[in-house]
Amino acid sequence: MWCAAPNDWDAHAQPLLKQLYGPTWPGANSDGSRYVVLSLAVRPLTAEEEAVRPWLTPPDDASRHFFYRATAEGALEKVIATDLAPAGVDPVLEVLRRFSRKEVSQEHVVRALCEHEHWLAPIAMTGFSAPVRELSPDIDIPARRLLLFTDADQADKASRAGARLGKYHDGVAGVRVLSQLDSEQCERVDVNPYSPADQSFFFSSKAFDIVKLWAEAIATERLLRAFVAGMEVKLVAEKLRAFPGYLVFAAPEGPLVTLKGQAGLANAVVVFTAPDASEAFLARLPRLRDSLKRVTLNGEDLFSRLTAPTGDVDGAIFNPVGPGDPCVLSLARLRALQ
Repeated sequence: MWCAAPNDWDAHAQPLLKQLYGPTWPGANSDGSRYVVLSLAVRPLTAEEEAVRPWLTPPDDASRHFFYRATAEGALEKVIATDLAPAGVDPVLEVLRRFSRKEVSQEHVVRALCEHEHWLAPIAMTGFSAPVRELSPDIDIPARRLLLFTDADQADKASRAGARLGKYHDGVAGVRVLSQLDSEQCERVDVNPYSPADQSFFFSSKAFDIVKLWAEAIATERLLRAFVAGMEVKLVAEKLRAFPGYLVFAAPEGPLVTLKGQAGLANAVVVFTAPDASEAFLARLPRLRDSLKRVTLNGEDLFSRLTAPTGDVDGAIFNPVGPGDPCVLSLARLRALQ
């Protein structure tokens, strides 16, 4: 298990054991048996080890690797290997650096941009309640270009380079910024345009629809997690039904692919919110890759199929191998969303 955690995270053993064996692992099982920890070795990587990112090396056939990030509350959040960044490194900047070294794909970059919570965006973009930062007293930027900055340091680099950027919102969520992209107003987005190449990124208006769909996917993942955690149906149902990009796999004969006996469900359809989530699942099933067909469904169609009166499906597992923790919804919970 690889885990990204703060330097002062000293309660690592209990979260790891809870993740491995469940929240009630110290107690006895229903048959009277119980887990006994014979040994557990946990150690931080040295600076030299961290520099070569050993977690990106695929495991051998006799091993399986799992990846987690410690939350502020001390729990573990399931992630994928490329989400782990060295301590003290901004995750989105780390992904940009990896992209410059061809270690991750554009999909990883777009996910990181959407998940980033602290964008500096021009004040011309409306609907944000973030504080305003003046980067220069006047403004003179290229026409039909949107200049975004991942943090104040990157924006300050632009100011020191002579950029006249005017006022910016400071601290806007990526899903909100990127969901506003409009090809009629802008033809190109530049991320950290005055920074070194390995800390910057750009894309043209041809990619706007794809990026906006990714922003919707990240927002949908967050809504699913909130719903699983207890958020009221009325606060999430309409938005979950409106998402147009759910992915499922179908076998050659037609039925949707399911997992049997997982997460307390007898026969759960596997559903994905984004291409990287479906690819992570296929990576576990290399022999079946060529025999499965990936199908895109909107929320209305998905939930109608999942709750159809015929069939033996009793729920769904969203993103069963990440990114993030899987979201498990029983048939009753799925019907509540309709």
